[in-house]
Amino acid sequence: MQKHGFKVKLASAVGKETPFIEKETGIKVTTLPLTREISPVTDIKALWLTYTYFRKEKPQIVHTRTPKAGMLVC
Repeated sequence: MQKHGFKVKLASAVGKETPFIEKETGIKVTTLPLTREISPVTDIKALWLTYTYFRKEKPQIVHTRTPKAGMLVC
């Protein structure tokens, strides 16, 4: 995508690969408190932070990999 002129950014839960992604790809990584399990307090916080992230970044394309992330960005 970067080769075709898109500004690529990544929002993700913290994972063991997270520190290396930005270094290896040059893609800016923003971490959000996303979890796989149901956690009402954490999920509300993640929803709010995702909302504010999207308001700030105004992405043209969004791609998700998990059902929960897909629900948060709809």
